[in-house]
Amino acid sequence: MVESKKSSKKSAASSPLQLTDESQLEPYNCATCMSILRTPVKIAVCGHTFCQECIRASIGAEKEISGEKGKGVKLLCPMCRIEYKEDQLVPDKDLLSAISSAVYKCQCSKTIPLADYNTHLESGQCTAHKAALQQAIQKVAVKPEEVKKTVNRSTFACPMCSEKNMERKGLLEHVRKKHKGKPAVCPICVVQAYGDPNYVSQNLSSHLDLRHKFDLDTVAQNDEGDDEQLNEAILRSLGLK
Repeated sequence: MVESKKSSKKSAASSPLQLTDESQLEPYNCATCMSILRTPVKIAVCGHTFCQECIRASIGAEKEISGEKGKGVKLLCPMCRIEYKEDQLVPDKDLLSAISSAVYKCQCSKTIPLADYNTHLESGQCTAHKAALQQAIQKVAVKPEEVKKTVNRSTFACPMCSEKNMERKGLLEHVRKKHKGKPAVCPICVVQAYGDPNYVSQNLSSHLDLRHKFDLDTVAQNDEGDDEQLNEAILRSLGLK
């Protein structure tokens, strides 16, 4: 009887964490790339965790902008903007262990190790993910020439439901509440000079939060390309415009 109890306890301890819903993946997602964390690294001062590759890319960009080098450069957390230094990055061993031991029952009905979920999506193995992307393209794809004729760039329609005439802030709130984590073509990007009507953001709510926190007219000229907008920003910073 004693051996039986010990055996059952050992079995329970070794059984992997079972995840069955997309919302359960959020604690294991990188806030930058929105994928399951790869080699999770934590900022010690605030506790936010990112893929090692993602946080290194962020650090590289900040160093390039500041023109400074070395580990003494003051950096900002991509999530909360708290200041930290490079030597305050530490491996998140607890989260890595949790990811390594968990399994996820995907919407395509396959049960896979959570650590392999990114590969499952990126390799095209997930039929549910492929179907969702294709549906998103079909629902909002329009001819490029029709996009360029668009005059109204201040209000937008949701690409996933019938909601229309939303300003940027309203669109962000709507997608965050109704369609969080879903793939779709960004209705703000698509009306820009560089917009591709067939490019699908795999997580539209995250894309909107990262790319469209401000009104377009405040930060850019809609009809200008990236080079023109960069020149405009430089001239403004020098007080020449």
